[in-house]
Amino acid sequence: MAVLLLPLGLALGWQLHRVMREAPEAQRGTPVSPDYLEGLQYLAHDDPDRAIAALTRAVAVDSETIELHLTLGRLFRKRGEVDRAMRIHQHLLARDSLPPEETNQVRLELARDYHEAGLLDRAEGLYAGLLDDGMYMDEALRALISIYEQTQEWQQAEEAAQRLQSVEGRSQATQIAHYCCEQAQAARGADDADTAFAHLERALKTDPQCVRASLLLGELHEKSGQYRQALRAYEHVPEQDLRFFPTVLPAIRRVYSAQNDEAGYARYLRAAEKHYDSVQPALARLRLEAESGKDVVEELVALCRKRPTWTGLRMLAERRAAQDDLAQMVHEGLESALQSGPKFRCESCGLTPRMQFWQCPSCKQWSRVRPVSDRL
Repeated sequence: MAVLLLPLGLALGWQLHRVMREAPEAQRGTPVSPDYLEGLQYLAHDDPDRAIAALTRAVAVDSETIELHLTLGRLFRKRGEVDRAMRIHQHLLARDSLPPEETNQVRLELARDYHEAGLLDRAEGLYAGLLDDGMYMDEALRALISIYEQTQEWQQAEEAAQRLQSVEGRSQATQIAHYCCEQAQAARGADDADTAFAHLERALKTDPQCVRASLLLGELHEKSGQYRQALRAYEHVPEQDLRFFPTVLPAIRRVYSAQNDEAGYARYLRAAEKHYDSVQPALARLRLEAESGKDVVEELVALCRKRPTWTGLRMLAERRAAQDDLAQMVHEGLESALQSGPKFRCESCGLTPRMQFWQCPSCKQWSRVRPVSDRL
């Protein structure tokens, strides 16, 4: 709570300094409201209940001080009393004599109230109005993007992100690409493949490193029997992010199998071994060779010694399990540990979900949840 109250105390202190500075020289000796000072003191001592009581009394005495009302409203909102914050800000907007600058401040605070309360339509209307007037554009656009994400209005989210990109001069390509992917998935669900392809092409043009767009593109081509195009899309994924190699590998093998081209899959794995700085292609090749009856234990041992991974050790224990009870126990333990361990990790907040999320459920960042490393 102290962290939340600090900005409010600073705001009140700044307001007090401004009032004293801007007051006529003859009035500078006039005492400031005791309730005002008392509210500041309670904020400094992390006592929000008494601070609210004192500031409420100060507002009653000096009902014309807009900044004091705004500060009190922010304090109510931060404490979860959003209805009281809304009443304060709605009362301020009802004033006929409110200057334009302060009117916009109050509109912003009321929009925050509505947003916090889940009244998204009302919040959207106020944020859009501020945008139309060219006020608080950065915050208004970010808030609108958040609203459009919640309501899954992906086209509006894309347009708002593009506008934010122009306003801030910073790339929003990552999230714009995901908004295109969301629209592609909606079109795919409506059996509109052409529109889905168009959205995915726009996603990759916006963000060439968008793994999600390549995966979706591969799925669309695969479903329509366009295997060459599907392979091109799937095999592009490790080029974008090598950590997704194990994720996309089953799809690559599935497409080769659909073409009765197991030899082609084997050639791909050998080429990937040379091309990528990863042990995963070699492990996939050894598993394929083991499935055909080849004894791969010796090569697997050498690989695990050189570049140890949990997957490699599990494969080695699996190969030994049929002849060795101890190896069987090790294999079962590794299998259990790998099944129960984290599969993905958000690089922004550290969340470790068991499944892939393109937008982190915790911090809401896009493209930050990635497969965890398999290295020991």
